[in-house]
Amino acid sequence: MKVLIQNAEDQKYLNGQNEWTAAATEARDFRMTSSAYRVAQAKPIQGFHVVFYFADLNYSINVMEGKGAGVLTAPM
Repeated sequence: MKVLIQNAEDQKYLNGQNEWTAAATEARDFRMTSSAYRVAQAKPIQGFHVVFYFADLNYSINVMEGKGAGVLTAPM
């Protein structure tokens, strides 16, 4: 089982290069929900899910939800 961060808007997962991927198998494993939650809160996204992913079953379940730091916008 892996602990992943999923962007609530586009359903993509955060990978080890700090980029978003559609493949759960390529996502970074945070190992602990508390670690994933803290990292996700700092991301410039509106909302996120912390999910458990079971690769052998290709199954994920949402265990926590939260809001990120919001989308960053350029000053006018």
